Amino acid sequence: MVIASTSGTILHEDGDCRTRVTPASTFKLALSLIGFDSGFLKHAHDPVLTYQQGDPDWGGKAWTRPNDPQSWLRHSVVWYSQRITRALGPDDLTRAVLQASITAMRTCPATPARTMGSNAPGLPRR
Repeated sequence: MVIASTSGTILHEDGDCRTRVTPASTFKLALSLIGFDSGFLKHAHDPVLTYQQGDPDWGGKAWTRPNDPQSWLRHSVVWYSQRITRALGPDDLTRAVLQASITAMRTCPATPARTMGSNAPGLPRR
């Protein structure tokens, strides 16, 4: 569902948008960008990773089949996310998340970090 922030008008609605669900997949978009930027994810169908015994399988049949980046995002396959994070390792993943956060704060005109410039704690000098 896409809603106009100014009017609250529904601009696009696809699928069941009325049933409440937990925000279990909020990091997948960021993880996909990090995965592509790192080179682990090559394109929509590479790499294809295979379900292994012991991987989470509570998401249905789509989770027990081989998955690629496109099917991972479509079916919210938890074990695929876990493989990406393991391949990146904690240091590279943390660095990518922090860099993305800093970039977002510096480029979004509504954030205090943008108006504070290099005086914002933790931000590199321009």
